Amino acid sequence: MKLLTLSLDGHPPHDVFGGTLAAWTEAICTDRVWDEQRDVHRFRKAFRTLMTTCDRWPTPKRFLDALPSSVVPFRAKAKLEHEGSREARVRSFADIRKTLGIRTPDDDPEPPRAA
Repeated sequence: MKLLTLSLDGHPPHDVFGGTLAAWTEAICTDRVWDEQRDVHRFRKAFRTLMTTCDRWPTPKRFLDALPSSVVPFRAKAKLEHEGSREARVRSFADIRKTLGIRTPDDDPEPPRAA
């Protein structure tokens, strides 16, 4: 409805707007599944984009192009390290160093001191 109030070039006449609405509905709903909870904000954003970028009455394709993605980026929660797993990892590294004969700074003997 807001697009109509802009009176963009090529907008449908008021007496055929019902048919325009039916055509748009068919164009954007065929072979698609919409979820109101997920998509209502996306539809609003797409129409706001059209209102601010179009000089002519848009096509349903232009609406679909303006529609934000419904893909939600995956964000893994930060894992808090369990103290037991940290200790096990430290022991494991110590075992590997021992097996390979790698000394840690704590294993090095003190250098001789000048008298």
